[in-house]
Amino acid sequence: MLTIGTLYAHGYTRDQLDMIPSLGFSLCPESATYAGAQSLKFIEFPNPPVLELIHVQDDLEYAGFIPPGMTPYCPGISIVVDPKSTRTFEDYRAAFGAWKPYELHVDGSGGNDPAKSGTNYLNFEIPLIEKTFIYLTQYPQRVPEAPAPVIHPNPAARVSGLVFDLPGRALNPLFSLWGQEQSGAGAALGGLNIYSEIQCPDELKRRKKPFPLAAVVVTTASMPQPDRGRAVIDWLGRQALLAEMNPLSWDIILTV
Repeated sequence: MLTIGTLYAHGYTRDQLDMIPSLGFSLCPESATYAGAQSLKFIEFPNPPVLELIHVQDDLEYAGFIPPGMTPYCPGISIVVDPKSTRTFEDYRAAFGAWKPYELHVDGSGGNDPAKSGTNYLNFEIPLIEKTFIYLTQYPQRVPEAPAPVIHPNPAARVSGLVFDLPGRALNPLFSLWGQEQSGAGAALGGLNIYSEIQCPDELKRRKKPFPLAAVVVTTASMPQPDRGRAVIDWLGRQALLAEMNPLSWDIILTV
């Protein structure tokens, strides 16, 4: 079984992070660091995925970290493989050989000692979706329990979709991970709806971002009020709010 566990994006300087509460989101008080001089902050919900906001503190150290298949500073999607799944990394390696998969092990200290307990990753030298780092993650026993998510004033409930500014056919490899074929606009995948360029709002297209993962869709219990950072847009025939993030990151569409 596969679950979309984390959606990450770069470019979150202190000014960018300070803007997050003004959009109605509560940042988790905990921070984290990762290889490549990456400082991480999180927006969590009762259920995954988590939004991971990254600030690269040293560009030279980050350049030395970039694994094969990753476009520097591109957004990424961590897809979690249930440790009890009948499909193993070897199964995915065999099925996706054309994308040149390779495994990485990161132990608890941040090294790659296979004798130490840690997290296993299956990356692809050839990206499943262009300029988007999609990889499989498998924890040693089970997915770590996240702390109870904070309450969002907007009030955001969950991430419900991903919007790619790409033709639908370009997303086929992502669906193949689940053994699925696209069944139409907004086809469900791992609990999220996946949208292609046909559904991508003009407001997003005009942003002309360097990466095709243009937006994440966040469902709210009630519609927040538009303000300086959130413009009203048409989203699938209904009103929604567009919260514009930095140029390296996906934007956020808020909808009920």
